[in-house]
This record gives sequence, structure tokens and C-alpha cells, in this order.
Amino acid sequence: MTSGERNVNLTSQVSRDTFVSLQERAGEFPGVEVRAESTRYYPHGQLASHIIGYLGEVTSAELEANPEYQMRMMVGRIGVEASANDLLAGKWGQRLIEVNAQNQEIRKFEGEEPQGGKTIKLTLDLDLQKIAEKALGFRKGAVVVLDVNTGEVLAMASYPRFNPNFFIEPMSEEKWQSLHSQEQSFVNRALQGYPPGSTFKIVTSAAAMGSGKFSPYSIIQTSDSIYIGGIRFQEHSGGYGPIGFRTALAYSSNTFFYKLGVSIGHAEIGKWAYKLGLGGKNLNLLGIPATYNGLIPTEEDKRQIYNDAWYLGDTVTMAIGQGLVLATPLELAVAAATIANGGKEVKPHLLADETNSPEIKPIPTGLKPEYVNMIKEGMIDVVYYGTGRSLNDGTIPLTGGKTGTSELIGQKSHSLYVGFGPAEQSKIAIAVIIENGGFGSVAAAPVAKQVFQTYFRKYSQ
Repeated sequence: MTSGERNVNLTSQVSRDTFVSLQERAGEFPGVEVRAESTRYYPHGQLASHIIGYLGEVTSAELEANPEYQMRMMVGRIGVEASANDLLAGKWGQRLIEVNAQNQEIRKFEGEEPQGGKTIKLTLDLDLQKIAEKALGFRKGAVVVLDVNTGEVLAMASYPRFNPNFFIEPMSEEKWQSLHSQEQSFVNRALQGYPPGSTFKIVTSAAAMGSGKFSPYSIIQTSDSIYIGGIRFQEHSGGYGPIGFRTALAYSSNTFFYKLGVSIGHAEIGKWAYKLGLGGKNLNLLGIPATYNGLIPTEEDKRQIYNDAWYLGDTVTMAIGQGLVLATPLELAVAAATIANGGKEVKPHLLADETNSPEIKPIPTGLKPEYVNMIKEGMIDVVYYGTGRSLNDGTIPLTGGKTGTSELIGQKSHSLYVGFGPAEQSKIAIAVIIENGGFGSVAAAPVAKQVFQTYFRKYSQ
């Protein structure tokens, strides 16, 4: 083979007998190489498929762009397989030899030694990943579990899923079309933006106290509805009278947070949303593509999206996680972890080697300890006696949480839940979304409960 030429793959599927026969008669076919190739095998099938990703045969365009690539080489397509492809794949070596007419090696020239691929250890906890996917079941949605102190991604489940083993062997056009006809099975919903609903009230609480306009002990009069700009904004279950942050979070009072929003404004809410890990900034740390990031809306965003001005009503709906607000389950888990660990924004990551590195070190939000404690106590009250009390049945230690119901026009609402546990000296944070699942306490909270049960069984020995 002269310089610049490439091998041509004749076939990659031959029987064992044919393979042995060809090797025995290799001398009869000058220029033809018969060799065995390694392949990837995923023992857990669909488990964590969106994180792990899959391999695909290198394309003609990739061969042209990467002279070091070889025909039939497999490269990562999505997930860690793609983001860490260079580490996992290693480097091909080169050997230049001179052969005679009988294809016998005469002499060897200098070449490059191959470099084996490196082993990568993920932060995933296999038991938590399994239960997250089992609890999610066959419902569209996602589950994220983080270590509240380090930001390690302990589980990240998304449904529908796919089996990466399907991509190892050459695939027929019919099978390829069949895989892609399955409804969005390649979308990682843990990295997809959703209206966060009442889970966003954690952010609004932080913004209200962080702005300096409200103290942890401020009391606000709630009612069955309020009028703003001639529009009626309703409480979801009647007024609660004069209440503070803990009760407002426990019962998820809308009018409490409407009034907070009106007082502090959307810019202040946005400022603290970013400090708590929302707004799309954490996704790049994972190195895996997202469908689209979360959105903390500004006046400019509304002009671009709707060609309309920002009104006070937009701030009111933003305060309860509706309107233009979008948050990914990953971001909501980060927000829950930030409250659980005392006010430090963690950096979610998947590679174990990154844990405790300077780049991944949690960042203080600047939220005063008494503010963080009030929000944390309110989230514990959610479970102790509020909208998430189904998690307080004695089967697990007390945890903290926040339910959310994301209302959609013409569709059943999304069901959300974020939480942390245990209540004191918290270790993990969880975010769950069930698309079109209805109330957060009904669909999403039980999923979080199953994850907590597995965690406490495993680590509370």
C-alpha cells in the first residue's frame, strides 16, 4: 500500500469456518488481510444509555477530516462515548514493512507504537441508576440524583431509552428506521427544559430574601386570588391567611409568591435563579449534548420569542415557575442540592476523576445561612405535613422536598418533585419529572420516594 491509500473493507461478517479457512490460505490472496476485531459490549443494555451513549462506524467525512482514523473504526456518537472518545479509543499505531511476491515479510521499517485506550470511571451509583429507571417505568420523563456536597451525578434516568448494543454490528436500513421511529428515544430528558412549576418557588424564596426586601420571618397576607393589571391570579386551594416562608412552601401558596414577585421584580428572580444553578450554565460540564437548555426569561427574550413587551403579569407567573421559565431536571437537582448543603452551588459531573478538582469545587451563592435555613426548613415542612407528606410514612428517614405541577395549555400538566435527604446532614438531592403526569405529589413524588428508599437501605447500615 502506497502512502495516502487506505484499506478497503470487503466484509465484516463471515462465519467462523470461513474466517479460519481464509487465514490458512492467506498466502493465496496477496494484499488481503484477514483479522479479528474487538467490539464493545454493554452488559446492562439500556441502563444509563443516554449517559453512556453508543458507538458508530466512522463515516467517509470523518475519515477525510481525521487522517489518523482507520476504515471500520468505531467512534462515540452521543453521551460519554462521544465526549470522552479520544480517551477511550487510544491511538492507532503504524508499521511499514517490505514483503516479497509471496506476501512474506522481508524487513521492517520504523513506525509508531499504538496506545491503548484509557479506563474511565463514572460517578454513577449502579443501584440508584437501576431504581431510578425502574421507578420511572415506561413514562416519559427523567430522574436526576446528585451528591449534595460534591456534585457527583449518582443517577440520571430518561425515558424512552435505547439499547447501545444495537449499534455495535452493521445495521440494516430497516432496523435503523425502526430505532428512530421510536418516540424520541435518543432525547435525554434530564437535560431538557420544562416549566418547573412550583418547584421554582425555592428560587423565588431565595430571591425575596436575597434582595433584602424580605426577612426570613416576613409575613404576607394570602387570599383565594389577587388582581394584577385587571387579570385574576388564583390561589390553587383557597387562601391561607397571613403566613411566612415555611408555611408558604409547605402548602405551596401561589398568592404568597405572586406578591413576592411583584415586590422584587423579574430581574432579581433571574439573578438568584442563576446563583442556584439554573439558566443552562451547568450543562457544558457534562460534555453531553442537551436538547435545549433551561431559560430564565428576560424582557429581551420575550420580545424575541413573542414580539411583545414584558408585563407585570409575566413577573407574577415567573414567580411560580410558569410563563417563559424553563428548567432542566438536572438544574432543579442542583438548586435542591444548593439549599441542602447550606448555600453552595454544586457543579454536576460524571467523571469520578473530576470530583474535588478546582474546576468542580462548589461555589458559594452568597445567600445568608439564615435564608438558606428558612428555605430548607420550609422544604422539610413540605414532607412533614405539606404537599409532599406521602414521603413521611415512616418507611424512610425524614427528607425535604417541593412538589410542582407544571400547567400546559391543552395538555395534562407535568408532574415534578425535587428533594433532598436526609433532612439533616443531607447527602443526596433528587429531581423528578413525569411528562403529563398531573400533580407532583401524585406521580413524581413516589418516584423520588423509591430512590430514597434504595439510598437509605444501601447507605444507612
